[in-house]
Amino acid sequence: MKMKRYFILLIVIVFSFEGKSQLDTLFLNKNIYTSEDSMIAIFKRKDWKTYAAYMNPIVIEMLGGKDGFVKYLQEQMKILDEADVQIYKVGKILQLLKINGQYQCVVESFLQMKMNGMTISGSSYDIATSVDGVKWNFFRITETATSAQIKEIFPQLSPEFKLPRSKMEAKTLEEFMTTYELQYLD
Repeated sequence: MKMKRYFILLIVIVFSFEGKSQLDTLFLNKNIYTSEDSMIAIFKRKDWKTYAAYMNPIVIEMLGGKDGFVKYLQEQMKILDEADVQIYKVGKILQLLKINGQYQCVVESFLQMKMNGMTISGSSYDIATSVDGVKWNFFRITETATSAQIKEIFPQLSPEFKLPRSKMEAKTLEEFMTTYELQYLD
């Protein structure tokens, strides 16, 4: 009889840890998606000062602080002045873990825009980090990025991460998704 009670107690303890883990993951996922959605809305408004609050501090520092980052974005986004972003949606959280007191994840997103009369669509990926699981900072993996470059910028990035390759093609997002296949950097 005692053995049966210990066994039941063990099951209750295991399920409570499993339940807490699932609740933590749900909490983190909700906050990641909320932050990504907010960042997308701010991007569409071209509010670069507020957008900077969502960017990884390492990148902001590399560009000379918040003012340097905003100036850089204003210059770079002139290219997109003629672009009509028609669809921008968040995909899956591909990886999520905690390392050295910091949450890290990789989030996919999909985009369709019209530029100079041509429809361009594709996938892109963000590395997101958070200390508390509530406020997230993002770093976009560009089409030309290599794993070595990303690891040089973020030496604290988990070695477990497989970094996806962003891809853009001249087609609609619907067409793009018919052949979409997740690919990784070198």
